[in-house]
Amino acid sequence: MDRSPFAPLSLSIAVSLLFTLFSHSNVMAAEIVDYKPNCIAQTIRPVSLSITSSKYQAPQKPEQSQAFKDALERLRQIADERGADTILLIDVRNSVINSSKTSPLSAHSDRKEIKISQLRTHLQAQLFTQCADDKTFSAEAAPFSHDGYKLQRIEFEYTFEVPEIKSAANLAASIDLPPAAVSLETGVYGAQLGMSKAQVLALLGPASIEIPAQNHQTIWGYGRHIWLVFQSSTLINISSESDLLTAYGRNLIEFRDGFDDTRWSVQNLLPQKASRLDADKQLDRWITRRTDDTLTLTGKGNQLTLTFETFHPDSASDPQSLLTGFTLSEAQSHSVKQPQTDRLNPAQKDWLMTHLAPQYQGKRPLLTQFQQQFPHMTKLAISGSGEWWIIGNLLQLQFDDEQLRKTKLSQGVFQAISDKQFREEVNALAIPTIKQGLLAQYTDATDNFDAVDIYRDKFAIFAKYDSYDDDALLYEVEIDYF
Repeated sequence: MDRSPFAPLSLSIAVSLLFTLFSHSNVMAAEIVDYKPNCIAQTIRPVSLSITSSKYQAPQKPEQSQAFKDALERLRQIADERGADTILLIDVRNSVINSSKTSPLSAHSDRKEIKISQLRTHLQAQLFTQCADDKTFSAEAAPFSHDGYKLQRIEFEYTFEVPEIKSAANLAASIDLPPAAVSLETGVYGAQLGMSKAQVLALLGPASIEIPAQNHQTIWGYGRHIWLVFQSSTLINISSESDLLTAYGRNLIEFRDGFDDTRWSVQNLLPQKASRLDADKQLDRWITRRTDDTLTLTGKGNQLTLTFETFHPDSASDPQSLLTGFTLSEAQSHSVKQPQTDRLNPAQKDWLMTHLAPQYQGKRPLLTQFQQQFPHMTKLAISGSGEWWIIGNLLQLQFDDEQLRKTKLSQGVFQAISDKQFREEVNALAIPTIKQGLLAQYTDATDNFDAVDIYRDKFAIFAKYDSYDDDALLYEVEIDYF
């Protein structure tokens, strides 16, 4: 039998390939551990890793997401490349980046919100090589577990995960809401004029946003379309619309199930988006005043004003007036005041910007200290990225168990601002507003074209720009504190 002259070569290649695969399969990957080794042969240069991934699906816990698992796998790869076999997680920071687009309102459909979520993970880790003859571990626990959860030690040397504080969003999701009814007799969603804040809280759950207003008024927003006004602690006004916030400010509020996705009805007779003709017929017994775009109903000492908008669903020559809003108030109604934002004097502004600046070396103030300095902060309890506190019109602060964790500056929350006003605020934090200036100040920054990321041991800066150009102008900046 003739033999191919290539057979020995093929056999050699196959054997070599099998040997290579066998060798790689036996390479031990670096392991993330919960305790420091008893015997360390070599301490290797620490790793600081930052990754932004689009593989995150809200509202999943970041630590349970594929995006976070990928970040841990990348950390192991880096440890392997540096010759380490043991990894201790020293710091873990997960930030969920949410963005959304809202479809336009039409006569036939409500607004729909399309949500996009990304996970930004920042990891810091110590790397070691253990002694060949001692692979045991000490009782000294790492700050974070192998799967990214923060650990706390108690006196009996047990290790446990810090219990999660139930957020306003979780509390809101647990509430069984009353029917979405608007009525002179029973109020709105069962919330009646004259109720206290405690009664409303028990009925509807925590507000999405709490805005201090003038004349001892407080305004609670549930989602983006139900607004309750309290005089001291007494409910005096409920409305489906509010002009207190800019479009940017309104979009900071998380879309809320049961409020933003539910159509209400009036007097159990007339649904939202009903025609003006149907309203005139079905609500006639309560109507005391008519205008081109409103109907006023009275009863039980209350006044309910319905508003109508004109749409052209079929053609410009065939307009339709549809019910889109309401305001419930006492017959002798109180006027609703404007937000009472803190007007900062020079000394307050200097104190604030000094303590928020990323390069500040001292201990940053606690939430209670900010509340003492700025008693009229707005509480944004339910947003796409957790709870925030708003000082004035621009500054957004986020805390974790009283500790300051983030500062954000972007567009005006209550009033539109000029580019000059925005630049003045950012410059007060010692951050350049032109992209090339920031890159010059932080030469190791990551240039992501229309964004720049900067990482330091005690802070990170995430800056967004209006173009890819070197002279692009900043329009949003976030500072994370470690």
